[in-house]
Amino acid sequence: MQSFSTVFFSDNSTLSLPAFNKSRLAIAVFDISPMEPELMFNVNENYDYIYSDKNRLKFYELFYNSIIDSAVTHNADVWIKPKRSSRLLRHDYLDLLDKLSGEKNVNVIPSEISAFRLIDQSDGAIVQPFTSPGYYIESSTPITFYDPLGLIQSSTTQAYGQHICFNSTDLNIWFEKLPNKP
Repeated sequence: MQSFSTVFFSDNSTLSLPAFNKSRLAIAVFDISPMEPELMFNVNENYDYIYSDKNRLKFYELFYNSIIDSAVTHNADVWIKPKRSSRLLRHDYLDLLDKLSGEKNVNVIPSEISAFRLIDQSDGAIVQPFTSPGYYIESSTPITFYDPLGLIQSSTTQAYGQHICFNSTDLNIWFEKLPNKP
């Protein structure tokens, strides 16, 4: 396992995290909020992976829907923290987040809240490959990258030794290993 220092996150400390339901698991979820393709300029080497289908939203739909399905099965609430807030974000992505926030066990929190703060108060964190919250090695909270498309190879070095769920079966096994709530 390669050792490295965690990246730093900004935090708007005037924003409070909503109270978690103490009788349910709280799962933090992090993505890379997509901007329109013409604005990317090769800043994300996973860009082709994310948009490997004609439906450019397929990745996000699979990512979130399979996490929510597993969360329901395991009596968990999902706390989605988008990576950024910007008028340059894709509108279909924002519509998806709005739709998901209507689900009973799903909460979308402001992007200005620190990933550190959310992870530290959660029972587990699921992270889009390979965005920075997945490398928060100082936390005792279980963290996994999640590849809903099953395209990432198990031999990848981009995870730097961090856990990866390669499909929804792996994700359910990861959920089962989390501490149970009373």
